[in-house]
Order: sequence, then structure tokens, then C-alpha cells
Amino acid sequence: MVPLGLLFNELITNSLKHAFVGRNGGRIDLALHRVDADTFDLFYKDDGVGMTVEQQQGSETTLGFSLIESLVEQLNGRMSVSGDATGTRYHIRFKAK
Repeated sequence: MVPLGLLFNELITNSLKHAFVGRNGGRIDLALHRVDADTFDLFYKDDGVGMTVEQQQGSETTLGFSLIESLVEQLNGRMSVSGDATGTRYHIRFKAK
């Protein structure tokens, strides 16, 4: 559970630091769904400025994004990320230990 809590913290921190530049606020949606007995889907999105293609492909990686990737790996999960002018979206599937 510790990596999951740290993952939530890092996702929210990244949004607060980078997504809402020049704005007084923004929206963050977080959902966790059980897929089967030991598999979960985490959906996270914000309505910020989005991520560049380079950031999404990992060629322009920030420390925060590297930490998110590491935490997903600790959860034995896999992640997809997308972003555009309407915000950034993460889908993370992982197995409960």
C-alpha cells in the first residue's frame, strides 16, 4: 500500500506544480476500479496544460515522472499516459500483493 500512497502523492503533486500554470486552480479526477480478484485499474486525470509528446514518450523525463514510473514498477503495474491541451491522463493497471 505504501507505493500506492506515494503514487497518489506524486501524481497530485505533479499536477499542482506543472498542470495549472497561470491559473488559480484546476480539476483532478482519481478513480480506482477492481478488474478482478487481484487486479486494479487506476485512472487519473487533470484539466491542466497537458504533457508534450517528448514527455509522454519519456525522452524529456522529469524527476517526478521518473518517480511515478518507479512506483508503478514497484506495484508490478503498467502505465499509459496521454496529454494534450485539455490535460493529462494516466491509466495504471496493477496487481495487489
